[in-house]
Amino acid sequence: MRTSNELQTVYLCREIVDFRKGINGLAILVEQTLERENRELKPANEILRKASAFFAQAELDRKAK
Repeated sequence: MRTSNELQTVYLCREIVDFRKGINGLAILVEQTLERENRELKPANEILRKASAFFAQAELDRKAK
């Protein structure tokens, strides 16, 4: 049983889903969406990682003076 503070992720599909293919048709659409989002987020994550390293190094340099 879930407690009230546990949230589930709900995916809404705006495309037409052909359920004659079974539930796998929807699963493939969700998987493709997640893969696309992952590809879009990777470059942003890399930028944030580099910015974090830059500012951390700047803070270390500032404290060393």
